[in-house]
Amino acid sequence: MIAFETVSTPTLSITKSQINRHFKQAEIDLEIENIIENRDDVVTHVDPETNELLVGYLMHDEDAEWDFWDARATVDSDIGEHGLLVQFTTQWERDEYFDRLEAEGHLPFIVDRHKHGNTHYSIANTAGYPDRQFDVAPVGVFVLDPFNEKLLKDGKLDHDNAKSIANSMLDSFSDYVNGEVYYASVERFKVDEHGHWQQTSIESRDNCIGHTHAMNVLKFDLMGMSPEPKPSTPTSDFTL
Repeated sequence: MIAFETVSTPTLSITKSQINRHFKQAEIDLEIENIIENRDDVVTHVDPETNELLVGYLMHDEDAEWDFWDARATVDSDIGEHGLLVQFTTQWERDEYFDRLEAEGHLPFIVDRHKHGNTHYSIANTAGYPDRQFDVAPVGVFVLDPFNEKLLKDGKLDHDNAKSIANSMLDSFSDYVNGEVYYASVERFKVDEHGHWQQTSIESRDNCIGHTHAMNVLKFDLMGMSPEPKPSTPTSDFTL
């Protein structure tokens, strides 16, 4: 069997020559080679239990038009399990909404939006954006998810950690806004008794938000490695 090394950032995990040496009775065929050569972010692996070749890759989800926050809304609340961001065009509207949330017992945060090519959101004054005068506007109000907001109210979550949790979700929203939404697909191939390659299955996960998270989904699906959580985040990233 081929000895595999764990890689922190998946690339082509094993080469075509390694695949050919492992499956001595059948060289890699054109269909599989086409995937490896022409897909972006390809990860390959051999399942030692089934002796199947696994080929994983990412594809941009060009039709990801669902609303990021509504997709996570609960039935009985406008604030879903990952919180809620509302953006405004005027400071008056933003402050009115902020004050209303406080009157209802929430602990909201003002959110900065940085636009310079791509767009990034963060809790106000927590990110070291350059050119704040021109590229940054405090346009939003963010509310934590009900679970973490209750911890904050009860003093079981300090303010700095609450901001870190909020910024982690805003990072994911930024990835979504910038089009970093992917399908993570894994195709399995096996050599039959005649020495021919046969595809045995194909599985895909949609709505993988953020390139790093999508690659970690592939690592998990191919090699059983746990997806890596984002720094300063108490929970791992998510896939709808």
